[in-house]
Amino acid sequence: MYKVTSLLLPGLRAVYITLLACPVAPVFAGVLPPEDGPVGSRPPPAEVQPAREQALVLPAYPEQARLLELDIDTGANPFRYYLDPASLSVGKDRVVRFTSVIVSPSGVWNVTYEGLHCGENAQRRFAYGADGNWHVLPETDWERIRGEGTQRYRKVLYDRYMCPATEPPQAPEQILRRLRSARPALGD
Repeated sequence: MYKVTSLLLPGLRAVYITLLACPVAPVFAGVLPPEDGPVGSRPPPAEVQPAREQALVLPAYPEQARLLELDIDTGANPFRYYLDPASLSVGKDRVVRFTSVIVSPSGVWNVTYEGLHCGENAQRRFAYGADGNWHVLPETDWERIRGEGTQRYRKVLYDRYMCPATEPPQAPEQILRRLRSARPALGD
């Protein structure tokens, strides 16, 4: 056993001396963390800026004579749904903005200026109407579009008319043409 160990020692000494003599820092330069933080730390990720939403510009208050009734199957829901064609716009921020009017069976109007964020399946109400005037809502959050109850019209508008999955947001003229003919977007 002594002979085997004594034979290996001269070889190990040569490797050890060689390692001490060569600079090892360049070998590990790409492995070590940057010097501006503690060992093992990573630089903070760059902040992701959300898409800038365009400024709110309220449309004229809707007039009953120009409302477009929406042919949307809402099941047993007794409400009637309308859209004001003059209020319809599509922004560079991929938000389709419009005035909706929901009329109850007793004739009460629920007027809102809202937006559907194409590609995000999200909706937001910007203002509500009362007595012929707009009332801006405080900074509201974008919410997921729900497809049930009185909110079903938003899901139908999003999926079939305004934000089809295979296309960019529709131009106002295309949206109105489809709504007037009750013809959904391709692929539906």
